[in-house]
Amino acid sequence: MVTAAAWPILSFSMAETVVDESAKTAVISLTLDIAPIFTVTAHYAAEGGTAIPNQDYLPVSGTLTFAPGISQQTFVVPLMDDTLLDGDKTINLLLADIENGLLGMATAVLTIQDNDEGYSIYLPAISKK
Repeated sequence: MVTAAAWPILSFSMAETVVDESAKTAVISLTLDIAPIFTVTAHYAAEGGTAIPNQDYLPVSGTLTFAPGISQQTFVVPLMDDTLLDGDKTINLLLADIENGLLGMATAVLTIQDNDEGYSIYLPAISKK
């Protein structure tokens, strides 16, 4: 039996990941603070925030598995590049349901930077004489 003090702690590697929307994907890294001696699994999801699912990104979720001795894993969030000047968007990154470990930093944010340029239209002023 492994005591809680010996359990590895799973966290997002960074509290915020920032990518340009033209990147097509965002690679999200997770780390265990110590290499596990047992297989560690945890559920992940990328959902919510200000980004619009299936317009700005494709929502993903699944289970990450850390084999004994492995302390880093990644998952990918597919991004969708649009031509709208719509500002930066965020996606919530979540971890839950860990087995054979403890959750550390279980939430993070993925920021998608808008890469579209804006244009201003200036119309001549019309005044009555």
